[in-house]
Amino acid sequence: MTHLLCAALVDPSPEDMLASAARAALDGADLVEFRMDALRPAPSVSHVAFLLDRSPLPAVVTCRSREQGGSLELPRALRLDILLEAVRRNSAYVDVEWPGEPPLVEARRSSASNTRIISSFHDFDRLPPDLPSILEKMESGPADVVKAAVACHCASQSALLLDLVSRGSKPRIVIGMGLPGLPTRVLGPLHGAEFTFAALDAARRSAPGQPSLSDMLRLFRIRSISPATRIIGVVGNPLGHSLSPLLHNTVFRILDIDAVYLPFEVTSDPADFVMQWSSLHRLDGLSVTIPHKSAVMKACSRIDEETSSIGAANTLYPVPGVGFAAANTDAPAITDVLKTALGASSLRNKSVLVLGAGGAARAAVYGLASAGCDVALSNRTGSRSASLAADFHVRCVPWASRASLRPDILVNMTSVGMHPDVSSTPIDASALSPGMLVFDAVYNPLDTRLLREAAAAGAVTVPGTEMFLRQAARQLKLWLGIDDPPLDDMRRTMLDALHETS
Repeated sequence: MTHLLCAALVDPSPEDMLASAARAALDGADLVEFRMDALRPAPSVSHVAFLLDRSPLPAVVTCRSREQGGSLELPRALRLDILLEAVRRNSAYVDVEWPGEPPLVEARRSSASNTRIISSFHDFDRLPPDLPSILEKMESGPADVVKAAVACHCASQSALLLDLVSRGSKPRIVIGMGLPGLPTRVLGPLHGAEFTFAALDAARRSAPGQPSLSDMLRLFRIRSISPATRIIGVVGNPLGHSLSPLLHNTVFRILDIDAVYLPFEVTSDPADFVMQWSSLHRLDGLSVTIPHKSAVMKACSRIDEETSSIGAANTLYPVPGVGFAAANTDAPAITDVLKTALGASSLRNKSVLVLGAGGAARAAVYGLASAGCDVALSNRTGSRSASLAADFHVRCVPWASRASLRPDILVNMTSVGMHPDVSSTPIDASALSPGMLVFDAVYNPLDTRLLREAAAAGAVTVPGTEMFLRQAARQLKLWLGIDDPPLDDMRRTMLDALHETS
């Protein structure tokens, strides 16, 4: 199966654009898209000849109007002249706004050109409800390929868009713009898309949510995706800073596992997403993060006793003949991490203060109470902490009084201190003392204010990366039966990524 990858180039000069084309060729692209509307001060017909005569790769020539995503307002006649010149010079493709194909078709016939004509439709605000009929109308025209790029506000929509790719009478490219649409870009060729697009690098995207060439080739390994590839991912909102795709795809690469891990940014009911995606496409496992750990359980046919008691799932995996099963790998991960930090085989009788009352906090309270700890719980919203404390028969401490405790272990399960709010901390430094063990579930940034102040107070500190790694290792066991994941490589991958963003 061929997975053609086109690097979209948006440089301001023909010389820079040509240099980028050379880099794209070295980096592994199959095609380049010359976005002529990106040229400054304005593109000309002569620029087409300059680029096509020297391009190291087959080229798509595109010249958008501002309304259709172009960066300049160019006369329609100039845009058409540029595309006509590309046809006469036998560009691999020209991309024209629908319905603007007839002059290009005639130019192709008269010049005996082999250029393939792409007819394009864009909607930067929404996914039009009549998109299937729009694509059918486009296919009734003379274009060789039809392409739609529409706003995608939830990963549930990406499932529908991917389904449209394989339903055409002509080759299609159907793209969801924005992070929720990323699955359409990675999996589009698997469903028959003519090709898919990538930016030369993250700083030079030509459309919202467009991944980099490096990510497409080395993170998602698009070349190796086949009908047998296992589709796994993370469901949450937002997911822009999630390290889960990097971590799990790195494991798949190291262990040579035929799987790809995708971000599924879901803004609606996560259970609806799971059922919709799995009804249209393969879904071989999911991580679940904020804010969907409870609601996603409605999509599961089997929920183990621990997960049911916690009331939150962070892992879904398929069970043949049953459907999806829900598990929670956070609870055992937190106890594993704390025992390792203490060099102890048990946490029994340790006093613990847990901050937070969300899904991750529920898992922590359950795991620590089950391990025999004396658990106290505090949260900014008192009603939530009171309810959670009652569920697991632990003490509830008012948020205003949290600093008065001196527990053996302090566990932060709130998002306070998470990027970009890195100057905040969930508890005053005066509450920290020598010998205390302080764990912060926040892992971005790696060195949170809480951990810095705890270390200064003489406490033992544990970053959120450790829990993240332990729960991820348990997920790999559930999804793929991996007993011995490369934890050192996983840790190094996470730390490198966090240092790059710090």
